[in-house]
Amino acid sequence: SKSGSFVYDAVLIQHTEDPVLPFLPSLLTYAVTNGLISCEKVRKALLSCVLHSTNPTTRSAGMKCLTRILKYGDATTLPQSLLTALFTVVDARCQQHENHVSSQQLTKAQREAYEPTNLTPNPSTSTVRMTTVPYNCVRDVAVQLSRQMGDGGVNLGKLLVLTHVGLSGSTGGKQSQSAQSFAAAQISNAASDSIDATATLAKIAVQEPATSHAVHRAALSAISNVAKLAASQMFAEEDEDEEEKEEEKEEPSDPVAWTMVVDTLPTLLSQSLQTYTTELLTLSEHDVDLYKSPPGVLFGAPVEKSNNTNVAVKKNIKKQTNSRGGFGSTSAYEEEEWERQIKAELAKKKAAASTTVEAMSPEDEKRLAAQTTRRSELQTLITSFLRTLEAVEALCADLEVGNACLAQLGPSVLTANILQCPAVHIPTLVRRSTHTLFTLAQCVYELDEEYSHPVARALVQSYHPILPPADDATNTSNSTPLQLVIAPLPATCPAAVATISEIDEYTEEGYAHTLSTSSFHFLLPILRASL
Repeated sequence: SKSGSFVYDAVLIQHTEDPVLPFLPSLLTYAVTNGLISCEKVRKALLSCVLHSTNPTTRSAGMKCLTRILKYGDATTLPQSLLTALFTVVDARCQQHENHVSSQQLTKAQREAYEPTNLTPNPSTSTVRMTTVPYNCVRDVAVQLSRQMGDGGVNLGKLLVLTHVGLSGSTGGKQSQSAQSFAAAQISNAASDSIDATATLAKIAVQEPATSHAVHRAALSAISNVAKLAASQMFAEEDEDEEEKEEEKEEPSDPVAWTMVVDTLPTLLSQSLQTYTTELLTLSEHDVDLYKSPPGVLFGAPVEKSNNTNVAVKKNIKKQTNSRGGFGSTSAYEEEEWERQIKAELAKKKAAASTTVEAMSPEDEKRLAAQTTRRSELQTLITSFLRTLEAVEALCADLEVGNACLAQLGPSVLTANILQCPAVHIPTLVRRSTHTLFTLAQCVYELDEEYSHPVARALVQSYHPILPPADDATNTSNSTPLQLVIAPLPATCPAAVATISEIDEYTEEGYAHTLSTSSFHFLLPILRASL
């Protein structure tokens, strides 16, 4: 039926031992012939066969079925719907893999056996069957779908992510270069939809609940490669002879990628970072403690009333010793016996309390449910904030692109580093915010890289800390940026002295060595705070 049958169910697809599975591509071909490819379950079943990591025969048959569908199917809508289904299948499969790894105490050999890069897990080290994703197969299917897919902004963003699954932004191998060349061709063909594609790319890279960690890393790799592509296209004329530069116009060969990573993407990331920073500023100490508390346990539960029991035990034993010694006096032996009995009774009570699971009251169950919901909201907020900072660092993979984005990203990253609120007690937030600010400071290419840390410290000292809003103040709107107020530098500030001295050394040779506009705006707060 068009609603799908048990053949297309995910449980059947995940069990390679089932004898029905090798015949699934044939059944899918029959479904396509009868017009059932419009069913979402059928599309996902087909792509699950293609991506089956432990059955090469099924994967090969599924690829043949996919080729036939694309050849005789509707070229206007089918490739786009298959690409959307591919993204959903890959994201769900990676999410399932990550949840299983995080919930199991796996040894190193077991983790390596189930890595998505290994297409045939070792049965001797496997304890629980896990569904992995062959990254190279995902990229091949995405490229094949793109050959028959029309231009579309949303699909272009997902296409860039899928073609970077399993690749690292810092990798300079053949696979990364191939992905960069593919991105150049696709971006050149979709110039009119580059804004929508950039928005989709930023959404996948930042929003935590919607994507798995593997897909998030793929989005970061895509951002890094597009940034490198934009820089190579923008400054391609610098390698030409001066005579050719005079004859030709000095315009980038393809400005679409440069517009994506310098104009559109920094604006989206800055807005997201501003929103998350404003929300972090409103967190209370209770929220921070709740975020750090273990899940599934009632936070702030009342302490067990065990003092009465201890007093009762002591009274009973005291009475026994008094009756034995007479006239209320005891010998040294009786005192030792009394202490031994107290310890034995308390040990029994403690053991009984640890083995007995008391049922929670209805009020405590409601509290636990509310705390679980709130903890999930906090995890979403903090993870989204961290992912936004990671996207900023990925955008700065190229020095030229990072320098061009300093004016847009600098204030947002600085705001995250000068917060003075309970959220700063979360170590991961402080470490990531500081590292991102160091990354931006490295993009000031006029100064040596060793001065990135003094520059970052001097910038933080050049502003007043941002405090949480008062209780009687109106709620701060996420659309209103937090105000950065310049603060005078302390009497002794080695970081500012080192930064200003390095600026003087760079500019002392005259006009030819002036700072770029972006670098000047980024370093201007240090100069203002020093006056």
